[in-house]
Amino acid sequence: IVYIHDTANVIIKNLTIDGAGRGNSNVAFVGVAFRNAGGTIDNSEIKDIRETPLNGNQHGVAIYALNDIGTNHNVIVTNNTISGYQKNGMALNGANTVATVRGNTVTGAGNTLLTAQNGIHIWGGVGTITGNTVSGNFWTGTYGGTNDTTSDTNADGAAGILLYESVGTVEVNNNTLSNNQYGIWTVAANAVNIHNNVVNGSANSIGV
Repeated sequence: IVYIHDTANVIIKNLTIDGAGRGNSNVAFVGVAFRNAGGTIDNSEIKDIRETPLNGNQHGVAIYALNDIGTNHNVIVTNNTISGYQKNGMALNGANTVATVRGNTVTGAGNTLLTAQNGIHIWGGVGTITGNTVSGNFWTGTYGGTNDTTSDTNADGAAGILLYESVGTVEVNNNTLSNNQYGIWTVAANAVNIHNNVVNGSANSIGV
């Protein structure tokens, strides 16, 4: 809906960005996208970036970033309310993405068989995730017919915060994570510093 590319410092604030559930058959349905770009999105509401009805198609991201041209870009996400996404509340990707995620409220669909959602996802980048409230990312299905999460071949799930193959340090502190399948999940992350978070869950959830 909002697309920023090939620029260094765009400021988006005080907007309501509403996908209205119109993402059917659109694999690029995104609320705010940064492509080889940087900037700030602040004090905005991003909602209903999904298909209707909600389903298991692996797209529908409220805030997305990908930087892969060898130049670092800062992506700053602060004080936003994010809900109604299909796959991720935010996915901040690429080795050249430097993410600052602070003070956001990110709310998933709750317990669902349809899709494994993630609230805040950093893949390949670095940054700081602090002071956010993330809840309701919980997949009740099974991968390959098993809930075994001890091996790469069977592991799958939903996470409040997912850190995947980060190239540098990601700081995760002072977040409140509730009713997520995994509170904080790291996969092949190079370096993480996780402290002073509050993790609450249901009977089947895993904290960190």
